[in-house]
Amino acid sequence: MSATHDDTPLQKKIDAIGEHMAVLKTLSSGGVPSRRQHVAIERYGELFPDATIKPRGGRDVIWLGIIDYHYRIQRPQHLAMQRAAAGDRVFYVALEFERLDDGGRFRVEEMPEQGVFILRLRLNGTIPPDIYGGFSASVVAEISKSLDEALIMLNVAAPVVVVEYPSWYYAAAGIPGATIVHDCLDYIGGFNNVPQEVVELERDLTKNADAVLAASAPLAAHVAPREATIVRNASDVAFFAEAARFEAPAENRRPVIGYFGTIQEWFAVDWIASCARSRPDWDFHLIGHATRANVQALEGMENVRMLGEQPYATLPDYLANFDVAVIPFIVNDLITCTNPVKLYEYMAAGKAVVASPMPEVIDATPLAYIARDERDFERQIEKALAEDSPELRKRRFEWAQEQTWRSRAKQFAEAIESVTPSVSIVVLTYNNWQFTKDCLHSILTLSDYPKLEIIVVDNGSTDETLEELDQVAARDSRVSIIRNDRNLGFAAGNNVGLRAAAGEYVILLNNDTYVTKGWVRDLIRPMTIDPKVGLTGPLTNNIGNEQKINIRYSGMLEMAAVSRQFVRLHLRRRFDTHNLAFFCVAIRREVLETIGFLDEEFGLGFFEDDDYCRRALQAGFRIEIVDDVFVHHHLSASFDALGSEQKAKQMQKNKAIFERRWGPWEPHRYRDALGFG
Repeated sequence: MSATHDDTPLQKKIDAIGEHMAVLKTLSSGGVPSRRQHVAIERYGELFPDATIKPRGGRDVIWLGIIDYHYRIQRPQHLAMQRAAAGDRVFYVALEFERLDDGGRFRVEEMPEQGVFILRLRLNGTIPPDIYGGFSASVVAEISKSLDEALIMLNVAAPVVVVEYPSWYYAAAGIPGATIVHDCLDYIGGFNNVPQEVVELERDLTKNADAVLAASAPLAAHVAPREATIVRNASDVAFFAEAARFEAPAENRRPVIGYFGTIQEWFAVDWIASCARSRPDWDFHLIGHATRANVQALEGMENVRMLGEQPYATLPDYLANFDVAVIPFIVNDLITCTNPVKLYEYMAAGKAVVASPMPEVIDATPLAYIARDERDFERQIEKALAEDSPELRKRRFEWAQEQTWRSRAKQFAEAIESVTPSVSIVVLTYNNWQFTKDCLHSILTLSDYPKLEIIVVDNGSTDETLEELDQVAARDSRVSIIRNDRNLGFAAGNNVGLRAAAGEYVILLNNDTYVTKGWVRDLIRPMTIDPKVGLTGPLTNNIGNEQKINIRYSGMLEMAAVSRQFVRLHLRRRFDTHNLAFFCVAIRREVLETIGFLDEEFGLGFFEDDDYCRRALQAGFRIEIVDDVFVHHHLSASFDALGSEQKAKQMQKNKAIFERRWGPWEPHRYRDALGFG
C-alpha cells in the first residue's frame, strides 16, 4: 500500500489553516476572499493539493467508518480505495478527534492512496473516548461544525456520506443535500458492549438513509421492512494470491491449521483446544488480538501458537503456510448475520476452509467444509487435508477471482445511482425579473443535485424577463425556457412545465422564493423512501399554514445561517398534513399519472393547491411537510400586482369552486409547536 509522507511542520499546518473560520464565513456567504484569506487557502492547498480538487465525473464521498483507516484492513478501507480508483474523491474521517485550537476545525492528515484522504476533525469541549458508545448532542453539534468547515474549504458538494456505525447518524443527516448510505456490516445488537440507545439509533438510521447496503442476506432481513441492497464482502485477490500454492504439500510435513482475524467472545476456543489435544500432530496458528475471549484453555499447549495482531501486509506470508484455514465461530444472532471477509481471503490463496455453519458461508460456495460442532470440526479438518489437491486449490482460487472488492465497489455505485432519481424543477414567471433572477441563482448554486433539469415557464412577461432568461439558459445547460404568449394563470402555466418535465419527481417552485443548500435531495427524500408519500413541501418564513416557522433575518445570507440552525433541530422529522402551499411542492411522478395536473378552472390562481392536495389524499397518497428543509418565500409577488380588490374577488371565486367540490373550506392553521407559526 502506497503512502504519501507528510513532512510539513505542524506550525506550518496551523498557520496555513489558521483563518478557517474567517474564510468559512466569507465562502459560505458567496463573498470574495480577502488577499490574506487567499494566502491561507493557497498555503493550505500546498499540503495536500489533490484534496481540494473536485473530481470530474466522480463523486465526493465522506466515509464515516467503524474502524480507523490503518486498523486491520477490511471492508471499509477496500471499498473506499476502490471508489477512489474509480474516480471518486474520498474523505475517510478518523475515529479519534483532536481538541480545537487556532488551526481550524479539521486537518487533512494523510493521503494513503491516490484519491483517499484521511480527515481528522477537531472539536471544542468534551472529546468522546470513541464512537462506539454514541455521541451526546453537544458532540454531534461540534462534529457538524467541523464537517461544515471541511466541506466548504475542500469544495465538497452533494456528497455521498457512508455511515457504518449509528453514532455518526445525526452528524451525517446534518450535511445538506447529502446522499446517506447506511453500510450495514454487522448485527450490532449482537455485540454485548453496544449500548441499547445506539441499537435504537441504528433503527432511525436504517429508516431514513437514502440507501441501505447489507453485507449479508440475514442482515438484509434484519433491516426489513426497509429494502436493502446486498453487497457482500470480498477480497483483494491479487494480494492474497501471493499465498497460493497449487502444488501438493511436502510429505511428512506437520499440517498447519490457521486463523487470522479478531478473537472475541464468539470465537469457539473450545473447538481449537479440543482439536489440538486430540491431534498433537497438527499445529494451530492463531493470528489476531484476543479481546473478550477466554483463551486460557489454549495456554501451554505446545501445538498452539498465539501470534497476536500482525500487520496486514504480512498476512499472505502467514497464510502461505496454512494447510487448512478455519473460521470457528459460535453461531449466535451476531454470527448468523456475518459475512466473513476471511472466507474470501482464504479462498483467494486456494486454501481449504473449515467453517461453522454460517448461512453466508454455506450459501457462498460448496467448496467450504462446514463443521456442525466440536467433534465435527476435527472430522472436517481431516477431510479437508485428505481431499486437498492442486485441482481443488485452483477451483477455490477461481471462485475467489469472481469475488473482488472492485466488483463490490461497482455494486456500491449502482446502489447510489438507483436512489438518485431525476428531478425537474418548474419555475413559473410573470415579470418581477429581480425575484426570478435571485430565485434561479439560488437554484443553480445551492441545489447540489446531479440529475436536475430546470424548466422556466414564462407566463407572458412584458419586462426584461425573456431576454434575461435567454442569457441564463445560454450559460447553464440545465435550464430550458418555455414562452407562453399570455398569462395562462398559475395552474395552466405550471401545467405547461409539468407536461415538459421528464423527472421522476417534479418540483413546482414560485419565482419569489430563494432555496437553501442541498434542498432538492432533502425535499424528495421522504418520497424516495416511502412510496405512499406523494407530495412534500418545505418549511418557510411566510405562508398561512403549518409550514410557517417563527424566524427572523435580514437578507439571504443571514437566512441561510438562521434557517440552518432551525432545521438541524428537526433533522429527518416529517409532519403529515392535508394541505401544502404550492409556492414550493415536490410531486411524485406516480401522482401526476394517477390524478393528473393542476385544475385550470382556478384560472389566475388561489385554491388550486388545496384542490390538488384533496385529490392526492383521495387517491391514497400521503402529504408531508419536511421539517429539515427551508425555502424562503416573499409571498404573492405576482398576485400583489392585481391589486387588493381584484385579488379578493379572485379568492372568493375560487373558494366557491373548491367548496362546490369538497364542501366547506377549512381555513389553514399554524402548527401548535415551539418555533412554528
